[in-house]
Amino acid sequence: MSVAILVNIVCIAVITANALFMLSRWAPQALSPWLQFGVTAPFLFSVGNLGANVYAGDATGYALSLSLLYSGLIWTVCSWWIITARLVGMQGHPLTLPRWLWRDIPVGLCLAGWLSALTNPWHGLFLTPVPGFRSDYGVLWYANGAVLWVLIGLVVALVVHRHRRSPYASDRAQLRLCAISVTLPTLLNATYTLLPTPVRFDPTVIGIAISTSLLVLAVYRGQLHAATTVRVQDWLDTNPLPGLLVDRHDRLLFANRSFQALLGNPPLHQPISDWLREVLGAANEWPQGARLEDMPNRVWQIDGRPDRWFEFERRPVEHGGLVVGAAWIMHDETRRVNMDAVLQSARQVESLGLIAGGVAHDFNNLLVSIMGNAELGELFAEKDPRRAREYFTRIRKAGEQGAELARQLLTYAGKGQVSLSDVDINELLRTTADLRRGSMAWNVSIALALDETTPPHALADRSQVSQILLNFVVNAEEALRAEPGNIRLVSGHARLERDELAELLAGSELEPGDYVFFRVEDNGPGISQDTLARMFDPFFSTKAVGRGLGLATTLGAIRSNRGCLQVRSTPGQGTRFTIYLPRAMARQQTTRDNPSTDLDVWQGKAAVVLDDNEAVRAVHRQMLEHLGFRLPARYITVDEAVTMANRLDLAVVDQTMPGLPGELAVQRLRAANPHLAVILASGYASGESPTVSPTTSVVHLQKPFSLGSLVSAITAAFIAAVDTDEAAISPPDRPRNE
Repeated sequence: MSVAILVNIVCIAVITANALFMLSRWAPQALSPWLQFGVTAPFLFSVGNLGANVYAGDATGYALSLSLLYSGLIWTVCSWWIITARLVGMQGHPLTLPRWLWRDIPVGLCLAGWLSALTNPWHGLFLTPVPGFRSDYGVLWYANGAVLWVLIGLVVALVVHRHRRSPYASDRAQLRLCAISVTLPTLLNATYTLLPTPVRFDPTVIGIAISTSLLVLAVYRGQLHAATTVRVQDWLDTNPLPGLLVDRHDRLLFANRSFQALLGNPPLHQPISDWLREVLGAANEWPQGARLEDMPNRVWQIDGRPDRWFEFERRPVEHGGLVVGAAWIMHDETRRVNMDAVLQSARQVESLGLIAGGVAHDFNNLLVSIMGNAELGELFAEKDPRRAREYFTRIRKAGEQGAELARQLLTYAGKGQVSLSDVDINELLRTTADLRRGSMAWNVSIALALDETTPPHALADRSQVSQILLNFVVNAEEALRAEPGNIRLVSGHARLERDELAELLAGSELEPGDYVFFRVEDNGPGISQDTLARMFDPFFSTKAVGRGLGLATTLGAIRSNRGCLQVRSTPGQGTRFTIYLPRAMARQQTTRDNPSTDLDVWQGKAAVVLDDNEAVRAVHRQMLEHLGFRLPARYITVDEAVTMANRLDLAVVDQTMPGLPGELAVQRLRAANPHLAVILASGYASGESPTVSPTTSVVHLQKPFSLGSLVSAITAAFIAAVDTDEAAISPPDRPRNE
């Protein structure tokens, strides 16, 4: 037995073992069936090569052996190209060429070459077998060889290109094995073919045996990317957590099935933030131009599914110390959001219970004073009028205390109507510091750190802001009484974005923009976490018993002034309260001359009180009659008041009448008499000072009000009515002169 035959038998055994092993095992779907074909075709080549050596002197056997040899060679090279192209696609970089160009044409050319080899006995254009010597090659052999060499060149070029660009070591290792598998048998075959003298032993079979072994090693023993990519992708697709993979430019590389089921199929290789803005924008506010990584800790509401909430978690993907991309995982936060809502509701119920108990306690004390003094006043009304007047004075003071408690409740709810003006924050801090220095304990000092470059001015209610500041300063003083300490008042400007406002107390309902702030800092013992969680609850106090709305009213006042609050405290290091208020854009002052408030001018004027509460209506009627107004002897409905509106000078209207809101009643009265002076009384306004609506010229007044407040409101109402008359008679092309 010759050495050539022995080598061929050994190579056939190796190739057969590889083929059987490959056909009996799982193969990546993207490489099938060409992977199996890539180890079967070399078997045909090796058998044909063995036959050419065995039947070297038999023309027929030699010709059949060469047909098997070239059949195996043609389909081995074709499978090399298809496997390499699909392997590159599995690594995440599929060919962008049309399928017919990179697959169908090469397969068709190889099929034509294979048929020309099989039909060679009939046409003789492929080759002329010469037993024992190098055969004579025909034109079809050279054409087929050109196709095979072009395919081998494409394989090498593709492998080199991807090897230079691939960031993963496993991908590069796979490509190196692919290059060796193709290059080794090709070089051996070229050596055999291009030698000038005939060679009886073809070493190509040795290269093909090594090539199939490397292919099996790469797929089933190397644990490399090509064999594991599909399994990793399958795992990602079956992961119940929606997930994305993006490159370092925020372009989408992969979205698993859970994500697609939740939000749809996103476009590949496009910026994911742009697509998510369109998908989530209807249910969530997403700033224009913002990227997903700028808002990683935000809870998102799914559009069309208001009961579903998710949060994105970003996990950077690094390679070689550089961030090459990121994985985004969506966590279902619906349960947590619902639990937070339940806990918030429970806290609100607890707060309502505290409010109800505290208000009931305070009002019971007021009722004791009112009822007791009323009975005593009745007893001494005739016997001792002077003593009875004292009892009535106590009743009035108890009513004023009740009104103040009601105003605190409205302020706590943030429903109060404030009197906005330009407030100089620096001047307010200086004044408060000067006032408190004289009454502070010896161990407490106060310092100022004010923004003098651009003094901050807020658009707010000065009296409420002053009370807010005073409350926090007094709290800081009380925290420092045990040991020496410092209080620091700071002012400045701030630009608050939506995500920053969301983290502040009462800030979620505000719009992003320019704000001014003042800060009260102390270096006292700080506040514990339990106290921080409850410090703004009504009637909560760290003292013996909480008897008041306390800081809850302060937070309500901040909310009424369209502001927000930040609290920072570390036990043992002090506390810092920062109050943000809307910035006053321009400082404007308007003045006008008030007309005479002589009560005699109202003598004999016609007025009407529209209120569904008989007791309230009786009090208001008597106040107006005391001021000289004429009122109907009986209760007048809104329809009757509209009928007689032309004969009326003043109307006091309740804002919350059943059936017909006060605003609609005012509209009907004004439609019947545009010059009617109107006061809209409500228990939901804040403060006794009357305010005039700039759009309807209606005076708003809080109930309960004193006789003095009513006089101010009537004066403002008649001024507003005069302004309405002037606006009606002023030429439209000339501005009014006030």
